[in-house]
This record gives sequence, C-alpha cells and structure tokens, in this order.
Amino acid sequence: MHKFQRQRFLPFSGGPEGRAGATYLRKFRQQRRGGIYLLVVGMAMLVGTISAGALMAVRVQLRTGSAGTDFSVARLCARAGIEAAMGKIKTDPYWRTHLGNGAWYSNVALGQGAFSVSAADPVSGDITIASNHPVVLTATGTKGAASYTLQVQVQVNLAAVSCVEVSACSGGDTILTGSTLTSDQTVTANGRFTANSGSVINAKVETYGGITGTGTYNKTTQVISQPRILPDPVHVFDTYKTNGTAIPFASLYQSNTTQIVPNPSFETNVSGWYVYAPSSGSVTITQNSNQEQDGSYSLLVSSRATTGDVPAVDLPLKYMRNGDIYAIRMPVFLSGTGNVAATLVLQSDTGTQSFSTPSVALLNSGGNAWVIPTGNVTASWTGNLTKATLTLTCTKPTGNLYVDKISVTDTGLPLAAYVMDRILLSPSSNPYGAVNAQGIYILDCAGVPVTIGPCRIVGTLVLLRAGSGTTIQGPINWEPAISGYPALLADQPIAISFDSGVALSESTLGVNFNPSGTPYPYSGGSANTTVADAFPSIINGVIYCGGDLTVATAAKFRGSVITAGKLNLNATSTTLTYGNDAFVSPPPGFITALPALYPVPGSWQRVTH
Repeated sequence: MHKFQRQRFLPFSGGPEGRAGATYLRKFRQQRRGGIYLLVVGMAMLVGTISAGALMAVRVQLRTGSAGTDFSVARLCARAGIEAAMGKIKTDPYWRTHLGNGAWYSNVALGQGAFSVSAADPVSGDITIASNHPVVLTATGTKGAASYTLQVQVQVNLAAVSCVEVSACSGGDTILTGSTLTSDQTVTANGRFTANSGSVINAKVETYGGITGTGTYNKTTQVISQPRILPDPVHVFDTYKTNGTAIPFASLYQSNTTQIVPNPSFETNVSGWYVYAPSSGSVTITQNSNQEQDGSYSLLVSSRATTGDVPAVDLPLKYMRNGDIYAIRMPVFLSGTGNVAATLVLQSDTGTQSFSTPSVALLNSGGNAWVIPTGNVTASWTGNLTKATLTLTCTKPTGNLYVDKISVTDTGLPLAAYVMDRILLSPSSNPYGAVNAQGIYILDCAGVPVTIGPCRIVGTLVLLRAGSGTTIQGPINWEPAISGYPALLADQPIAISFDSGVALSESTLGVNFNPSGTPYPYSGGSANTTVADAFPSIINGVIYCGGDLTVATAAKFRGSVITAGKLNLNATSTTLTYGNDAFVSPPPGFITALPALYPVPGSWQRVTH
C-alpha cells in the first residue's frame, strides 16, 4: 500500500513529471473553486427567481381574489336591486305613476357596492297605464371595477277588491220584499241579509250581520267573520271623471214638461215655420201683433187660397218615440165656418202617417175667434223615421189664419225628470256631443232626477249628484266598452227598473242600435244599417252605487252589483249571472292597495354588453 502510494504521488515530486503534475493540480484546484462560485451564484439566482415568482404569484392570487370578491359583491347588489324594485311594487299602490318608465334607482349605495334599476313594460311600452302587463326589471350591481347586470320579468297581477268576487254585495243590509233572487254565485251583505215573507233565494248567501226574515233559502247560508272590501267611496270615481266626456244634463229633455216645438210663441220671429202646402207664391207667413194668445205676437198666414195654406213646423226627431203619447195644443184664430184640428204627420222610409187631435169648429166673425184644438195622439211608424211635422187640418181654405202659444209634450215619460232614451251611447256614438274613445261619459245631474232607457249603452256611464227618483228603465242593453270596466257608477241612491223579458227592439223604437262602429256584441259582433234587430234587455258589467240601490220589475244582470248602502230587491225576480271580468282585470277604483306579483319562471338572466 505504501509503495503504491509513493508511486501514485511520484509525479508531484521533483523532475519534469513532477512539475507537470503540480501544474495540473493547481489548475484543477482553481477550476474547482470557480465552479463552486458559479454554483453558488446560480443557486442564489435560482432562489431569487423562485422568491420573486412566489411573490408575484401571491400578488396575482391576491388580485384575483380581490376581483372575485368585487364581482360577487356586484352580483349580490344586482339581486338586491331587483328585490328593492319588487318591494317598491308591493308597498306602493301607485307605483306605476310614482316610478314610471326607465330608471327607478340610480347608483344606490349598498355596503361596499351599489345598484341601479330600470323598468319597462314589454307589452305596451308604457308602465304608467294601469294593467296586468308584466314588468321587466333590469338591475346593475357594481363594486370597484366589477359590474354585474341581472334581468327578470315580473308578473304584476292587480288585486281586485273582494266585493267583485261575488255577484252582489251590499255595504249595508240586503232586503228582499216578495222577490225571487237567483244567482250562480254567492250574494253578500256586509250588514244583515233579510228575506221577508214570500221571498225566495236561489243563491248561496253570506252575511256579516246575520240572517233575518221568513223567506226561503234554497242554498247554503254563512255568517262571515270579516265584511267584504268595497271600493273607496270617494276615489272610486277619480279615474273616470278624469278621462270621461261630460254630457250636460240640460241637453236631455225634461219628459212631459219639455216643449219639443221649436219657437212656439213667435215673440222674436217665426223662424222654423213654413206653409205646409202653399197654393201659390203669394201665400206669406209673418210675425203679427194684431192677435195673440201669449205675449205680443203671433204667426200669421196671409193670402190663403186652399186648405193646404196652413202653418207647419218640423219637430226634432230625437224627441219622437215610437209608441209614445203626445199631448198637442195649437190655438188658432180664423173667423168663419169650418173645422180645424192639430195634426202630426210622420214620414218614414215605409210611408207617411197622420195623427190628429179632435177637430174644433171655427167661430163666426165677431167676438173672440180663437179656438184651441187639443188632444193626445199616439205616434207610431215602421222603418226609419225621417220627418215629423206639426201642422193643421183646416176645412176653411181662405181667410187670415193666426196661431200662437203652441205646445207638444211627450206624456209617456216620468213627470219632471230629465230623460236619456232612444239613443246609442258608445265610443263612436254620442248624441249629446263629442265621443269618448273609452266610452266613459259623465252626467252631472245637479240634483235633478234622471230617467234612462230604452237605450243601448256601450261604455261606462257615471252619474253624479243624481236627484231623488233617478231610475234606469227598460228595455236596455248595456255593456262596458273596456272589459272589466264598470257599466254604471253612481254616487247617490238610484233605482233600476226594467223587465228583462222585453227586448230592445229597433223596429219598435225606430233606432238602429248596431250601426257601423258599434257592432253587437261590441267585441266581435256585427253591424248593419237596418232597423230590424232586437237585443236582450240586460246590464253587463259592474254596477256600483254610492248610496242605496233599489231593483224592481224583473231585471237581469251579468257581473257584480255593488252598493255602498242597502240593496233593496223589490222585483218579482232578479237574476244575477256572475261575470269575473272585473276580478281578472280589476278596473280603476276597484283595486286593492297592494298588487300580487311574482318573477316569471325562466326569465332570470344575466345581461352582458
């Protein structure tokens, strides 16, 4: 071993080989020291790189975590915005008009984020219109640079007051007197339900105040723990008064006290009067002061040569009612022998008919020559009435003829009541003025009684300050122009008295009730130009009365009959067929304070830009 060792290290001893070996060893040692240095430096750089990478990774991770947190906050803020908007709808009964279209909330702070919300009606484009249209809510939540937009369609169902869930509801008592009440739906009294002797109730009955009387109940009865909700008696009229067209009650005529002769006394002129069948151009008609029955003047027909030389005036057709009795008075001054009578001449598209008062003998000359033909005539015609003329039938062909203080009144109507009848009232027809596209008409009665019927009404009629004795007679056909809207609103007590067994006949009344623009039925029906149709006598739609409501005769209704006061059923029979139009689409004034709403399933979505 030692020899070997010595031999191994011989080159490191003296001599050329030794010096070469030493040189090699020095170089080897120097290279080893340089490699270690490089290794150390490389390791240091690697550690530095790893450290820098680790720091960068931590920073990226922190930034990514922060961005993810901001995004989550933004998404939660967007959802909170939707909830805030839905909460506003739930708590504000007037949210449509208060919030309107477009932005509802703008950059509202919420914790570390914020939200904005806008709304739109996807059906009509106008949120402010009262309807059951859905609402599209779009909410954007933000947190720092993060943003999230969420959208959902919300179905908003207007909730109707509970009184429209039944066929009849009284705020006070419901009282039947010898009447039969039939309904396919419940009838309700928030007061007592009283059926007097002889009354029969073929309907389910519920009452808050209890059941009294000895009538016969053929279906179930129930005492309820809470009264049904009725419309606000003050504000139920608001929308209709705002959007309705006024009908001046003075434009109606006042039944049998209304003078339907234009210019009956000639104190100003003889306008409207003419010679009925003049014999020649020499016959004249003038105002004259020589004779008078009233005031200072009369009408004079001069230069008479035949019996056709008599005065005449055309009566307004709106006052002519087929089958009514007219009281006529026509004073005449004409000396001589012969007879005179007042005559009503009616011309229709089927011919001409004349109706005269009893004739009166003329007085001979000398003394007072005024005679007064007076009497009642029944006006009747077939087809369309085209002209109604008041004139004289006179057997004396010559002599100056005076007339004065003439009167024609309709005795077939109630005394001293303003009358709306023989008319079609609809969105395209208003005999009293401008039409209303929604069919909403306002009649302020100013405390006087009004009688309505026979008519066809397509619309909502609002009676304000109706006088005592205001009555709806028949035959009548009535429906609202807008589905769910009320047919009749009245703020004072009224009576409804029509026989549903008597049809609204065009030929009898001489009126076309379904011309172009107002088909029957109004939705999807037909129109024509004839006067040969007959329509059922019924009121369709909600009826609301702010006072007591009395029903007489044998009336039929479809919808809901609602009164804030008592409901008095004095009719031999009252038939109520429930219609849920107002429940499905509650009209203005019949909506509870809070709507029912829910997000439409499947409509949630994120909106990206």
